[in-house]
Amino acid sequence: EFSFDECTIENFVEEVEDLMTATSGCVGNNAWLELLAFFNVNSKPQIEERIGAVCTSGYKKDYVPFDSIAGKHVQFSNEFFDGGTAWNYEHASNVDVNRIEIMNAKYSNKAIGMPDVHNFKQCELGAAMCCYVANRKSNDVDADPEDNSDACYMDFSEAQESSHVRDGYSIYGNGVEGSLNCHGFAWGNDVGYADNAFKGNSLFQVAMYDSLYQNGFSEELPGAPMCGCVEQMPVVTKASCTKVVVDQIVSVKYDAITEFNVNVDIRSIIHRRCDNNDLSSHYEGLLRQGKVTQRAKDHLDTRLVGEGNCPDAIRTFLAGKGFSFS
Repeated sequence: EFSFDECTIENFVEEVEDLMTATSGCVGNNAWLELLAFFNVNSKPQIEERIGAVCTSGYKKDYVPFDSIAGKHVQFSNEFFDGGTAWNYEHASNVDVNRIEIMNAKYSNKAIGMPDVHNFKQCELGAAMCCYVANRKSNDVDADPEDNSDACYMDFSEAQESSHVRDGYSIYGNGVEGSLNCHGFAWGNDVGYADNAFKGNSLFQVAMYDSLYQNGFSEELPGAPMCGCVEQMPVVTKASCTKVVVDQIVSVKYDAITEFNVNVDIRSIIHRRCDNNDLSSHYEGLLRQGKVTQRAKDHLDTRLVGEGNCPDAIRTFLAGKGFSFS
């Protein structure tokens, strides 16, 4: 039996190594080779996959389904994250979203699962964001959100289920879309990292509690999801950022009958602004910590291009279509 604050592959293997060192007859043996035989697999990636399944099992048995937050069917989540439903279209005075505050208090120390919707199916970069064009809490019917970003372009082919077309694009640049507010979060590439295990909590915090309930931000750029994996979202200059800080103890126990049993004692889940309140800077921090790859960061830089860099991003995109941009 062993415990740690994050059930990552690295931590898991280190604990196995320590147990082997303390066990007569196992000293000097290679932990990876022992785990290869134990899991009856043929490669290191397969071992990592099995360890990941063990670690996430402690969360999955107690995950709060994301759809239970809204108290509606899964289609509501599909439509909400694409910028639909009365929660986005109707003024705050006409639709009561106080349930969000109630759920925020009720599940303050519970892990929330990611919704089973197309917007978050393939977040290969480990980053998601929401971009808003309206403010439903203002007395002005046509109110704008706080402007913190500029849209460069939206490639509809990257979000076909949201745009409902196979291909096409919109070109923006120089703030022609009007006020745009983008807000995101990111997580490490090991399922045992706290920011990965609690990414459903971060999504709830960013998309529902902070942006919608507290600030009234709503609706999407035409043809784009309102929220989704960064790869599916419009290419923009920047996004503000929220990170999660979790105080937890993950305990792993083994016996011959149940094999690995994982228990997670969650003491607190706190969301804070990232350093510099900037998603790209936060992702750079994940890179320095070894939680994402340089290749992933390079890809992210083509989605969050930085202030003043929309013309270059648009030029590169259109060149791929056989057009020039000036």
